[in-house]
Amino acid sequence: MRTFSVQAGEGRLRVRLEVTRTGGQGLACFLHGGTLPHVGGQALASPGPLLHGARLSRADLWVATVPGHKDAEAAKTVARRLAIVTGQPACVSCGIHVDDATPEELERLGHSIDAAVDGLLEELGFDGTGQEPASNKGSDEASAPGEATHHAAEEAVFDGR
Repeated sequence: MRTFSVQAGEGRLRVRLEVTRTGGQGLACFLHGGTLPHVGGQALASPGPLLHGARLSRADLWVATVPGHKDAEAAKTVARRLAIVTGQPACVSCGIHVDDATPEELERLGHSIDAAVDGLLEELGFDGTGQEPASNKGSDEASAPGEATHHAAEEAVFDGR
C-alpha cells in the first residue's frame, strides 16, 4: 500500500486530500481542512456493475453524515469522481470547517477541493481526461476509463459546520 497527500488552496481555504492506495483494490481517503479539520461525513463510491458487458451506472454511492454537518456533500462528489476515473472503489471521509464563509469563499473552497482531486489523479498517473497514460498500464492498479466531469464546486456547501 502507498500513501499520498495533496494540498490545494491558501490560508483558511486550504484543503488536504490524504489517500492510501490499496494495490488496485480501492482508495481510502481523508479530505480535511479549513480552520477545524474533523470528520463530518463520508462517502463510498464504486464503479457501476456490469451486466452482460454493459455498465449499469457510472458509479454506485453510499453516504453517511454526522448530524448537522454538510461535509458528506464534498465527500460524495470526490468519491464518485475517483471511482469513475480510477475504476476502483473510493471511500472518502471529509471534514472541512470555515467560520463565517462568504459565498465567494465557498466557491473558492470548492475549487480548492477540485484542485486537490486533480493533483491526486495526476500523482496516481491519470491525466485530465480520466485516462491512464499508456506508460502506466499494466501497473499494480486496475484502471477503467471514465469521465471526470462532476466537480466538488458543483455540490460542496459549507456554512460553518
